[in-house]
Amino acid sequence: MRIVGILLIAALMVAAGRRGATGRVERGASTIGISIGFGWAAVLVGLTVSYYGNLPPGGTIVLTGTGFFLLASVASVVRR
Repeated sequence: MRIVGILLIAALMVAAGRRGATGRVERGASTIGISIGFGWAAVLVGLTVSYYGNLPPGGTIVLTGTGFFLLASVASVVRR
């Protein structure tokens, strides 16, 4: 079950990176860099919120990553 969760989170970060990337290199290095940034931000924000909110860290990180994906999707639609 943990491996499935890790795969889903990795896919979510790549999808958010693709939404956040702009220009011609949309599928290249910028997508990877943005995905790494989203991943680190989701972990840091998720752990901070879970610590102060006394919540389970795994679920909080997943919800934070989902929130980043939704924000990237909305930004992509607004940009177009």
